[in-house]
Amino acid sequence: MQKLRVAVVGGSLGGLSVANVLQQLNIEVEVFEYFPSSFHNRGGALGNVHIDLIQRIRGMSPNKMPPSISGHGHFYGDLWAYPYQGLPARAVHFGVDRVVNQRILLLGDAAHMASPRTGAGAYTAMVDALVLWEWLQQAMSPEIANQNADESHLTALLKRYNSNTVKRGKDLFIRSRQAAGYFAPTNRTIVSPEALVKVL
Repeated sequence: MQKLRVAVVGGSLGGLSVANVLQQLNIEVEVFEYFPSSFHNRGGALGNVHIDLIQRIRGMSPNKMPPSISGHGHFYGDLWAYPYQGLPARAVHFGVDRVVNQRILLLGDAAHMASPRTGAGAYTAMVDALVLWEWLQQAMSPEIANQNADESHLTALLKRYNSNTVKRGKDLFIRSRQAAGYFAPTNRTIVSPEALVKVL
């Protein structure tokens, strides 16, 4: 049987967890994350976490759990780092700048990100669907069909969809960061969760 290769879209806890369990099945996995960098320093305290669940995802024994992860009250970045470190080097790709790969298309939350404060995530997903419909409508029009258009025409249309979606996704991300800034204190110093724990 040919070795399976799987692409996982999204490099948060869910995506990395899927990648780890697939890797245990000897499946070659690559993870594609739109965010430009890793999540090691992301804050946000998490509630109760089932330690046995985390160990099974990584396929590791209890004595190899990092001390920063306990059953209750740890930071998102600490938990995220654990499945991330279980994957091969360069298996996780950050800052992915395309939403089309041959006949695979992304839209909605898989293609762009925004904080809830932006209030535009669901709207942008609907715009994705409309833009895709417009490009495919051109490819399937009688005029194009009568010309016996080859695959290169559809490829060109999908490339235009990719450019349009990536641009809108980046614009949404910028607006999202700007909106979040209105809720943050001024003259603030950003610290990592690890540094905050040391202070506390």
